[in-house]
Amino acid sequence: MNTKELITENEYLKKVVEELQTKITELNVENETLKIAVITDPLTKLYSRKGIMDLFRQEYKRAGRDGVKLTVITFDIDHFKNINDTYGHPVGDVVLAEIGKIIKERVRETDKAGRFGGEEFIILLPHTDTEGAIRVAESIRAEVEKSNPANIQVTISAGIMEYDSTSKLTMEEVFKKADNALYASKRGGRNKITIAKASE
Repeated sequence: MNTKELITENEYLKKVVEELQTKITELNVENETLKIAVITDPLTKLYSRKGIMDLFRQEYKRAGRDGVKLTVITFDIDHFKNINDTYGHPVGDVVLAEIGKIIKERVRETDKAGRFGGEEFIILLPHTDTEGAIRVAESIRAEVEKSNPANIQVTISAGIMEYDSTSKLTMEEVFKKADNALYASKRGGRNKITIAKASE
C-alpha cells in the first residue's frame, strides 16, 4: 500500500468512526427517550406507577439513611367511575390531565408526584413534616374542587403519612398507612384529608 492509498484508507476509517459516533449518539438519545416514556404517565405527565415507586424506594432509603422526614400523600378522585360512566372515558381523561397539571403547579421541584393507577396518585415530600404535607394536600384539594375540568364538579380525598427513620416502618407499611388514611377520608364523606398515625 502506497502513501496515497494509506491516506485514503485513513480518511475512510475516520469517516466510518464519525458515522458510528453519530449513530451511538442517536441511540443514546432514543434510549433516554424510552427511559422517560417508561417512567412517565402520558396522560398526566407525572411519574408512572413504576417511576413513582422507584423514586419512593430511593426517597425512603435516603430518609432512613440521613435521618430526615419523608411524608407521603396518597389521593384518589372521588366518584371517578361515575364520571367515566356518565360522561365517557375521554372526559375522564380530561379530568386526569387537569389534576396532573394542578399537582405539578403545587409541588416543589424536590417533590415527586405520580399516577399510581386509575384515579389514584402519590406525592412524595422529602424533608417535609405532616404540617407541610397538609398545606400541599389542602392546596391541591381546594384547587381541584374549584377547577371544574370539562365543566364537571370534581373532588379528591387524601391520606397523609409522615415517615422518619425512628418509626422503623417498612416502605410498604408507610404506603399502606397513607392509603388507609385515604380510604378513611372516603368513608368520612370524601373531599377531605386524613392524617395517618405511625402507631395505628
